[in-house]
Amino acid sequence: MTNTTDGTRAAAARTNSSARSARRGKPIALKRGTHVIWSAGVEERYGISAPTRWRWERSGKLPPRDVRIGGREGWRPETLEAAEQQK
Repeated sequence: MTNTTDGTRAAAARTNSSARSARRGKPIALKRGTHVIWSAGVEERYGISAPTRWRWERSGKLPPRDVRIGGREGWRPETLEAAEQQK
């Protein structure tokens, strides 16, 4: 894809890519300044170890990760709060 001086094509490509990821159920990268809870934060929040967090993810006790930034995946705070409300 060619870059234009105003960046419209590049911006459109990024927007379309995000939309495709959302349709496929893949985590979506967030804009800067948005809160994300990483694995260590989940472990601290629930007072569990890394292996326990991993087991909880596999068993469905934790919701699927819904944020991807720079190759790292985490959770939106709202996602974890909604899962807590369901229990």
